[in-house]
Amino acid sequence: MKRLYKYLIVSIAVFFIICFIVICFINKGEGKVLCNEVEDGYEIVLYDSWGSVIDTIWSPVEPGIHDVTDELVEIVISVGSPARYIFYFDKRNNKVSDTFFNPILVDNRYIAYMEVEPEEGIIIKDLFDESKFYKKIVRDFSSGTVMFFDSIVSIEVLNKNDFLVEYLKGEDYEVVKEVIPIND
Repeated sequence: MKRLYKYLIVSIAVFFIICFIVICFINKGEGKVLCNEVEDGYEIVLYDSWGSVIDTIWSPVEPGIHDVTDELVEIVISVGSPARYIFYFDKRNNKVSDTFFNPILVDNRYIAYMEVEPEEGIIIKDLFDESKFYKKIVRDFSSGTVMFFDSIVSIEVLNKNDFLVEYLKGEDYEVVKEVIPIND
């Protein structure tokens, strides 16, 4: 009988340990973004899936916080139309992107943005890790638009091998659509 009780106690203990592990993984959840008004602006707090603070960012204005997908959050800090700084937070993998000035999100995995001057080109890179993908494209982008980054009309993934980039070219603002290989 003692042996049976010992076996029963060990079995129950193992059962509870397994249940605890399973519950922890099931309830791990995702990270979250909270915004709090503070004395001199706003505080954006990024939390990982366990509730620990990953980063705290200050903003002089109330940021726009938008779910792009179930996992990806876009945080926008507008500094006047159309100027805005944007960064992204992957709630599932607890990754925070760099901050970009007026970027274009491409296929929810790449980010495209114009360098400081149009003749320096545009950069398309992996949203969270430029060592995975980085490409610089230099063309005769129009520079006399309201804001130089307006010369990029759109960028999309055409297929697994190519981007389709639409931009304004030269002083005549010619609209150009160009297929650019992802890997060349």
